[in-house]
Amino acid sequence: MDANVAQTVILGIVQALAPELLLKRTGRGGKLFQVSKRFFRKFLNRYLGWTWRRATTAANKLPENWEQQGDEMAFRVAALCKTEGIPPELVCNSD
Repeated sequence: MDANVAQTVILGIVQALAPELLLKRTGRGGKLFQVSKRFFRKFLNRYLGWTWRRATTAANKLPENWEQQGDEMAFRVAALCKTEGIPPELVCNSD
């Protein structure tokens, strides 16, 4: 999942379930609450156990049938999205 998508999804959830939070002033500076990168990364880690990984260069370790495995995984994800009504742009951790 792209960080911008995750940030937007969390902002949408806050707007839908607790819009008053976006009007509250926080901290000493009295800034309005916002879904910053720091906030959503901590939120995803604390409540969903997600971590952000760096890209690796493990391409030289691919199995011989990597293309077939990739196609099969894409078909499974597409079928799950269709049966469960999940928008494809919300598919995450697909590595």
